[in-house]
Amino acid sequence: MNINKIVTILVIILMLIREYINLTNMKIILSTLFLLSTVFSFGNVDFTFNITVKNNKGGNLSGARVVLIETVTKEAKLAITGSDGKVQFKLISGKKWSVNVKEMKRVKFIELPVSGKGSSSMIITYNLKDWKRLNRIPTDRSKIEFSKINQYNLKKTKRPKTGKSFVIINLKKLDKSPLKNFPVNLTCYNTKTQFIGQTSKKGLATFEVPNNEDYEIDIEGNTNISYIDLGPRSGLHKKQFTYQPLQIKEHTVNDTITQEIPGNDDGLASTGRSFLRLQVSNFNSSEMKGKTVYLKMLHGNKVYKAKIRKEGEALFMLPLHRQYMIETKISKAIDIVDFMDKPIRTISRSIQQFHLETEASISEKLSMLPTSSNDYVVKSFHKFIKKTYPEPSKEMGLYVKWANPTVNENSKEALLEVGFNTKSLKNLMKEKVKLQPHDPLNLSFVIDVSGSMAGADKIIGVKNALKNLLKDLSPNDIVSIITFSNEASLVIPPQTMQNQELIYDIIDDLQAGGMTNIYSGLMMGYKALEKMKVHKGTNRLILLSDGYGYTPITKIINDSRKYNEKGLECSAIGVGSGFNNALMSQLASVGGGLIHFTGSKDEIGEIFKKELWSIIHPVAKEVVLELKYQNKLIYKQLYGHKSTTKEGVTIAKIDNIYSGLNKLLLVKFDLINPTKSIEKSPVIVTLSYKNPSNGSKNKIIEKKALKWNPATGKTEFIIEANYKKVLCIATLNQGLKVMADLHARGKSKAAQAELKKTKQRIIKIYPNTKDTDVVELLQTIENYISTFNFLFNAR
Repeated sequence: MNINKIVTILVIILMLIREYINLTNMKIILSTLFLLSTVFSFGNVDFTFNITVKNNKGGNLSGARVVLIETVTKEAKLAITGSDGKVQFKLISGKKWSVNVKEMKRVKFIELPVSGKGSSSMIITYNLKDWKRLNRIPTDRSKIEFSKINQYNLKKTKRPKTGKSFVIINLKKLDKSPLKNFPVNLTCYNTKTQFIGQTSKKGLATFEVPNNEDYEIDIEGNTNISYIDLGPRSGLHKKQFTYQPLQIKEHTVNDTITQEIPGNDDGLASTGRSFLRLQVSNFNSSEMKGKTVYLKMLHGNKVYKAKIRKEGEALFMLPLHRQYMIETKISKAIDIVDFMDKPIRTISRSIQQFHLETEASISEKLSMLPTSSNDYVVKSFHKFIKKTYPEPSKEMGLYVKWANPTVNENSKEALLEVGFNTKSLKNLMKEKVKLQPHDPLNLSFVIDVSGSMAGADKIIGVKNALKNLLKDLSPNDIVSIITFSNEASLVIPPQTMQNQELIYDIIDDLQAGGMTNIYSGLMMGYKALEKMKVHKGTNRLILLSDGYGYTPITKIINDSRKYNEKGLECSAIGVGSGFNNALMSQLASVGGGLIHFTGSKDEIGEIFKKELWSIIHPVAKEVVLELKYQNKLIYKQLYGHKSTTKEGVTIAKIDNIYSGLNKLLLVKFDLINPTKSIEKSPVIVTLSYKNPSNGSKNKIIEKKALKWNPATGKTEFIIEANYKKVLCIATLNQGLKVMADLHARGKSKAAQAELKKTKQRIIKIYPNTKDTDVVELLQTIENYISTFNFLFNAR
């Protein structure tokens, strides 16, 4: 804290107690504090930073856009290089600033001193091709089966073979002496080949490899230390590195690595590695000493594990330019250890803290268990549906058919397929349907950037989706972006889209790390919306998260409702399978917005698009699906959307419908002693909606009856291959609902038993458990089952 702020606080305290202090003494104290504030003014920072940008030929690069972004607050500063290629920045706040030059992001970093004045400079070469090559997302080698070519004793000849080149890697120690008999590999992802070698007595590793390929240089188990890319011409290519070998022993079992790190580690250093002290912020020696911590490498199959020492820390030597997820046996995706900004050929030391969950404190772990029959994660089956319907002639189309069109006296159940879709935007424009200019938008994006968002590249998907989405907004639309992990941060204050480029720069700078504090992000997002509220248009908060927060759901919903009552809407996007469905669903329901589920980073952009188009160009509004059926059919469930049922009528109210929608619902009926008269009992499906462009109200009605055929011999409906996964998910959701209800009533053992039955039902429907989608569903059940086990053991 700045000394002047401390002085101010002290003055306020002294004012509160002045009735106990003599006035003369008070003046002396205040005078002393004033002198102290003058003496200690070194707390202020005044730093000048000069940057020179060169092109890849060494010349000055003029007109280059240089942006500095404070890595925590996301404060941004912009300058354009002059004819001398130079820019100057004056920095009076912040701790660490990323340097971005044109398309090259986070090229270097400026770390400010704690206080005082100073100046510094750097030269940056603008080489976009080289920057992209250095910043490729690491490849997960565990998913590649490499062929290995031994080149231990390869001797360089005068000329390489046709179509090949020589590559010589020269390794020297810190004292400049050669690094002898040391492992060096070249890895080519394209050909799935690894060339295995080692250095000679002179520290040289020689390879003869095919041209026109890209190669990663691996040294001593450190992958991607550098790279060498070959063109079509044969030749000789050399690379030289100063390399400090790993000074500790590593033991590998399958993909798990245990390291022997001595207690006296002051001089421990290795090229391409960071010595990490991972400290437990809530350390309790009696409960936590000796517990195992795992660091799972993202985009890789390596897992580093270590035990917590008596000092409350676990020690690691980790390869740089990588990210690692912190986990324990009972807690997944706790936080991220991020070394992506560390140059891979350097030596690094770092300290990071994390909050450790214990068996003695189970409230967070058990938060995934439902507390009511509506509190469970619903799996959406729409991403599994590959079926598409013919494009309708009007705005919307309705399609109804029986999965088993014929039944007999032994039939037990029937499945009705109900599909509807909308005309694509492309065809609407071809038909010259006038798209009305949309009313003003005031959007607040509240984005989870906690450590778990680094998993499966979710944060990358969010950044790409945000940038693509913002391109569709008009210059006068208002946008704010709030991120949250441990705390919330207003990274883009509410503003119009006049300065898109700087907004994109700040989005590119977002990084994942920390815990999940949904409440702080949500409240800050509402305040940003309220500040720039539009009175004729849409004010909507869009929340995206993949995890749980710590604030009680009731408090979040109640405080959110207060803003909703002021006309501020809320939509929610749950990412992956670990988000708090009960919270997200209620926020969207109370907030009058949409609820979305997305399983991967690639789907986030599509979800954002749907959200935006449902706001600015809805094809239909006030959409209602109604199903009427007679007592010959015993209604059981509607899969695919929330609905209400009363006296032979089921109604599903659907939010604003966007162009290009293709949606499928399934309705399950039971048949009890059916007769031929069932042919006279059709299901009547009515789709009603309002045309937003002219206000007209429309209805589409379809009637479908089952046919009687006593000769079929079939007793159950035939499941189309396309619906197998749908029924698996429906079975899962039904099992989760029963489990939630049992657990909420205190019958936890019965709840776990229901999950085990549900697992067997899914396996019966879809025996091929190697299917990745089905495996994911079964893993959801296993997560709940193991959590119940944890609950029982904790008791």
